[in-house]
Amino acid sequence: MFAVGTILLPVLFRSPVSIIPRETQIIHMDLNTWEIGKNYPVAVGITGDAGAVLEDILSGVRDVKKGYSWKEDARLQPIADEMTAWRKEISVHNASDAVPIRPERILSEVRELLPKDGIVVTDVGWNKNGLAQQFPIYQPMTHLPPSGLATMGFGPAAVIGAQLGAPQKKVITLIGDGAMSSVLGVLATAKERNIPAVWLVMNNRSYGTIYGLQNQAYGRNIGTKFICQESQKDYNPDFAAVASAFDIEGILIDKPDQLRPALEKAFNADAPVLLDVIMDRDVGVPTDGYWDILDIYQY
Repeated sequence: MFAVGTILLPVLFRSPVSIIPRETQIIHMDLNTWEIGKNYPVAVGITGDAGAVLEDILSGVRDVKKGYSWKEDARLQPIADEMTAWRKEISVHNASDAVPIRPERILSEVRELLPKDGIVVTDVGWNKNGLAQQFPIYQPMTHLPPSGLATMGFGPAAVIGAQLGAPQKKVITLIGDGAMSSVLGVLATAKERNIPAVWLVMNNRSYGTIYGLQNQAYGRNIGTKFICQESQKDYNPDFAAVASAFDIEGILIDKPDQLRPALEKAFNADAPVLLDVIMDRDVGVPTDGYWDILDIYQY
């Protein structure tokens, strides 16, 4: 394993669980010497600037591997075959007409309409994890996630920076309703500056990831669904109406066939737009093996 510019934290802070098998031989490169080997023993430690060190390594590899093409490497074919089979298995949900709307349908519609050089920003939950699995990325710097710390509220704000940094591109952020609720002030900034970003709220009326983990691990949920205490019915702000209060166009979407025309309208608008998409909260992100966070909690 070659780790570049990372401190190789365990899966969770203070967690005894690691996603790196004990027998793994690690080459760890970092600008700070004291980070090398701090969390995992290393076979080789390299102190240096990532760009400079990688250039040196690549120049050596090119000399040794002249004529090599990773696309023709037979060792990679089984991985590609498994990925193709898995994508085929889950593709049935991409065109699902289910109500509430399945998250896979949302991702599929966005991918079809967002140009290949368009930028998609994510936050935490289905929009981050599901998109990383199931949303093809065609060009560098067109997928901006909140990284390993998974900071809720990153997406609503970061889309403004992305749009300002690439004003010629279509830019959209996929975010949960919890994240949108926490950073509503970004809409005022977008209106003041007329920043034509698109907010797509994957609204499952819950803190969806925690809701799913509680149900799977304990068979119940506490404090994760947004409900009205008196009526016990689902509750959330009307995000489309909230956007309108900021003098930004807000569109409520609760049926799959409404997605495409709303996205087309948003991408063609020369102004900020918010799409409030009512999503099925009981569809979990497919996880398996050492990446299954449930293993960590059960441990």
